[in-house]
Amino acid sequence: MASTTLPNGIIVPEKFSRDWYADLYHNWQELDNLLGGGTPKDGTLTIQKNGDTVGTFSANQATNETINIEVPDVNNGTLTIQQNGITVDTFTANSSSDKTVNIQCVDLENNQTVAGNKEFTGTTTAHDLVPSATETYNLGSSSYQWNNAYIKSLTINGVACGDILTHNASEFVNVSTAQTIGGEKTFIGRLTYKATNTIAGDSTSGNFAGSFNFIDKNNVQLGMLGLGIYNNNGYTEQALNIINPLWFNDSTKIKSIGVRLRVLHETEETAFTPSRNNLINLGSSTQKWKLFNGVNPGALSLPGTSVNVDTTNWVLDGSDVNIFTPASDGWLGIQVTDTVYDQMHYVFVGRNDSASYYQQNVLSPINALWDSKYHGCVFIPVIKNVRYDIRCICSTIVATFYPCQGNV
Repeated sequence: MASTTLPNGIIVPEKFSRDWYADLYHNWQELDNLLGGGTPKDGTLTIQKNGDTVGTFSANQATNETINIEVPDVNNGTLTIQQNGITVDTFTANSSSDKTVNIQCVDLENNQTVAGNKEFTGTTTAHDLVPSATETYNLGSSSYQWNNAYIKSLTINGVACGDILTHNASEFVNVSTAQTIGGEKTFIGRLTYKATNTIAGDSTSGNFAGSFNFIDKNNVQLGMLGLGIYNNNGYTEQALNIINPLWFNDSTKIKSIGVRLRVLHETEETAFTPSRNNLINLGSSTQKWKLFNGVNPGALSLPGTSVNVDTTNWVLDGSDVNIFTPASDGWLGIQVTDTVYDQMHYVFVGRNDSASYYQQNVLSPINALWDSKYHGCVFIPVIKNVRYDIRCICSTIVATFYPCQGNV
C-alpha cells in the first residue's frame, strides 16, 4: 500500500512498511519549515443560504465560530381551485408530485362546443347576452335549431310582438279549427272561398253552399251573403238575405228576405230575382233608383204635373218650324183651333236629331165644330234633350209638356 499525503502536506507512511525514512524525513522537514516561520495554508470556507453569503471560516483561524442558518418551518397549505364557485381540484404546498388543473371556459374568439347548463345569476343587476355587432350573428341555424325557447317578450325588427308566446292561440288565425277573431281587419287583394268537392257545370260533383253570416251579440243571425252552386239543377245561385227582425218575436213572420242572382249553365240565362214572391219592393216613392237600362225609371210612368210651353212667337202659317227641346223625358200635348174647315189646316210634329228628320205624328184639324171653331190635337212621347220641330197651319195653338220624373 502507498503512503497517504494529508491536505497540509504531512505524509502518513504505509502500514506495515519497513522503510519510513523518506516519509519521516519529509514530515520533519515540513515541521522545521513551519517552526522556521513558513506560511501555513489558510483556505476559507464560505457558507451561503440561497446564494447569499451567511458567513465564512478560514483553515488557519485561531478562534472557533458558529454560523446559524435559519431554516423556516415547512408548511402544507392547500390551494383550492374553483370555477364559478364550484371546486374543480386542490393542490398542497408540500406535494411531492406535479399536478395540472384544467378549467373549461368559453372561448370568445374561436369555435367551441360547450356542454352542460349555463345560468345567469343575480338579483339586482341585469345580465345581458349581447352580440358585439348588430345584424351579424345568428341564434341557431336551419340545420341546428333550438328545441324550446321560453321568452317573456319578443321584439322583431323594432316591433314588439306582444304576448305571442303565451297567448298565440288568441292572437293568430287558426287555419284548421273554428275561431273567433276580434277587431277590424282590412284585406287588400282577393279573398277566395274554395269549394271542396264541387265543380261548376259538372252535374256529377256535389253541391256547394258558402256564406258570410252577420249575427248579433247573442249569435242571432241578422243577415247573410251567400253563394250556392247546384249542379244537379244546372244553375249557379248567389243570394243576399236579410233576417226579418219581426221573426225573432213572432215565428209566423217571414224569416228571411233578400235577392238572388241565378245563372243557368245550359242557356247562360241570368235572372236577378227577389227571394220572396210579391213581397219585396224595388225602390219607394222617396228612395228611387236613378237609371234603369240607361233610362230614368220615372220616364216610364204616367205624366205628372204639366208645364205650359211658351208659344208666343211660334209661326202658325206653316212657313217655318217651331222648335221644342224637352228638359226631361215626358209627353208633349199640342192643341190647335181654326175657324175654317180645310184639309190644308194641320199640325205636324217631327223629331230632328243626328241628321235624322222623320214624322212622328200628323193631325189635321178635322174635329167637329165646337165653339164655332174646329179643333185638333197631338199627344206624343218626347225624349230629354232631343229637338222636335213643330210645323202648323192654324189660328191658335196651345202646347203643354208633361214631364215623366219620379212618378213611379
